[in-house]
Amino acid sequence: MKIVFLCGSTEPGADGVGDYTFHLAQSLGLRDNQCFLIAINDQHIDVLCASSSPLANGGSLSSLRIPASLSWQTKARILSEELQRIKPDWISLQYVPYAFNRKGLPWMLFPCLAASRSLANWHLMAHELWVDSEASLKNRFLAAIQKKLLQLLIAYLQPLVLHTSNEYYVYLLSSIGRPPRLLPLFANISVHPLVSIPSRDEDGLRFILFGSIHREWDPSALLNALKQIGLESKIPSLTFVSIGAAGDYGRELWTRLASTMPSWMQFVHLGVLSPREVSLQLQRSDYGVTSTPSHLLGKSGSVATMLAHGLSVIVPRLEKTDGPWHQSLQNNDRFIPLDSQFAKRIIYPRKTVSTVDPVNSPDDQLAFTSELYLRSLLSIA
Repeated sequence: MKIVFLCGSTEPGADGVGDYTFHLAQSLGLRDNQCFLIAINDQHIDVLCASSSPLANGGSLSSLRIPASLSWQTKARILSEELQRIKPDWISLQYVPYAFNRKGLPWMLFPCLAASRSLANWHLMAHELWVDSEASLKNRFLAAIQKKLLQLLIAYLQPLVLHTSNEYYVYLLSSIGRPPRLLPLFANISVHPLVSIPSRDEDGLRFILFGSIHREWDPSALLNALKQIGLESKIPSLTFVSIGAAGDYGRELWTRLASTMPSWMQFVHLGVLSPREVSLQLQRSDYGVTSTPSHLLGKSGSVATMLAHGLSVIVPRLEKTDGPWHQSLQNNDRFIPLDSQFAKRIIYPRKTVSTVDPVNSPDDQLAFTSELYLRSLLSIA
């Protein structure tokens, strides 16, 4: 099967959806499918870039990156010519509104894809839909426009298969008339062998945050709860480690907390690390912490990565709790919501060595998602 994946950018490590698309295409390529990547609005390059990555089965994964600086008319021409050359069976659009327009209004996708609509079957993976309309008056208007654009795009492309990554988005897409199928995310950081654990206080607890720290998250409730647990249980130290691109807010927050919290509560920001070092830091920790709201955990690659590395994940932001997605959260013992049962679910003492769940390891997660993806396409006669 020939599959062309379309996304905004494929700059390694700088675009979560680009990394996701690369790993999915690579996995499908190892299953004897021919996969191609085309980034149609890449902000990280200035000229057209073509490359090819070898696969372990002797095949290859070809990529074409179209710079964002080109006109949309030029992008449309390049895309159409490339698709006519490849002659794919499927075109898979990996949709994030901000990947195709800085303001999140990707209206130019319509003319860009016009000449390509009839060249293959279409698949659409909706990674993000529209902003939270309840956050502000501005968001209310922006969400309405983004929702309408996505609704029109689905009607325009008529994708034979529509996917999204979490139950809440299934609900939202169903509300605009097109129920999608669920395609879970996978970790994009492999588990590297942990040679040794650095010496430290064996009675302390280590919490890790991976990736962006959302500005909407106020950590005070979580820190107060953990501080109380630490005092009652006589835990000598609580260490909070931030890895990855935490963003300006995250870096400023960690600096402020390090200077204002008690000395036995430590805050360390390690920044962007190699995949191997990310894996080692995750394995050396006791709990993951996410600043992603509870109803959107399924769209977080960092959450998938923490789960794949054997960590239970603390969920401080409990939002949109009136749907089946919240019941799924409460029934999943890998998540620890910050609710009335929080203190009982924090297990002490900690495990001395992080255990990777074989069912949820990165390789198994990717294999499962790849198989589910293929089955969805093959189910279309």
